[in-house]
Amino acid sequence: MQSESAPLIIAIDGGGTSCRAKLLRPDGQVLAEAHAGPANVASDFETSCTNIVAASAILFANAGIGAERLHESAAYLALAGASDPKAEPRLRAALDFARLDLISDIEATVLGALAGEDGVVAGIGTGSFFCARREGRLRRVGGRGFQLSDECSGAWLGRELLRETARAHDGLRPHSPLSRAIMARFGDDINELVAFSLRASPQDYGRFAPELVAAREAGDEIAGAIFARALDELARSLDVLEGDAPGRLCLVGGLGATYEALLPERFRARIAPARGSALDGIVAFALEQEAQRATGRAAP
Repeated sequence: MQSESAPLIIAIDGGGTSCRAKLLRPDGQVLAEAHAGPANVASDFETSCTNIVAASAILFANAGIGAERLHESAAYLALAGASDPKAEPRLRAALDFARLDLISDIEATVLGALAGEDGVVAGIGTGSFFCARREGRLRRVGGRGFQLSDECSGAWLGRELLRETARAHDGLRPHSPLSRAIMARFGDDINELVAFSLRASPQDYGRFAPELVAAREAGDEIAGAIFARALDELARSLDVLEGDAPGRLCLVGGLGATYEALLPERFRARIAPARGSALDGIVAFALEQEAQRATGRAAP
């Protein structure tokens, strides 16, 4: 039986939009849940720390536990941007927890989706990543950020749409109903489209994705060509990973279901629903680490 004085576990899944958090006892009993603002340590370290502390304080308040115990707890964080090796020592210096362990949001997503089993996870939302898990080891393709990768993602699709629209405007390809609608949105002024592209974030580009999906389904030529390229990129990434983990394939994220219906049969036959979320993944990681510490097998 756990002692009431045993360190409590804070598990946080933090991304570019929000934090989701749970407070647990070492035996896995959930005491409270909470939400707070974004925590991407690569893009905004200070705000990430502020929101991690805020989520932790909300957890303790929701559980009816005095905030004085917060600094005695063990924090397990799955954060966007955590692949930078400098992130963990910076967080340890900035945050007042008894222990702190950090993994990336990608690793937590894979752990949650596969529930500890082998397989491949394709995470396709505003950004994207592709990751295989085999015997506890991960191999990743993509997920290097919007400027370098994020193929198939909503941001990538939106940028491709604006590129093809500009090409159509310049006479390098025929217009389609979708590209004409995009030009009309910018007042049929190519300079306005260019100005938008110079200030647009991945989230801004991603807002075009639902329109692009609908246009492909309606038979739009430009939308069809963009999705054909996206599917080629997706298949190439999955083929690279298949040798590492040929088992279950989980497609997660806002565009996962869209691609699931379009993939070749050799992939569709392996698709299985995700068993859990990134928050489930960081909780599982935390409990495993605590169990290993209890038996003296975990790193200090």
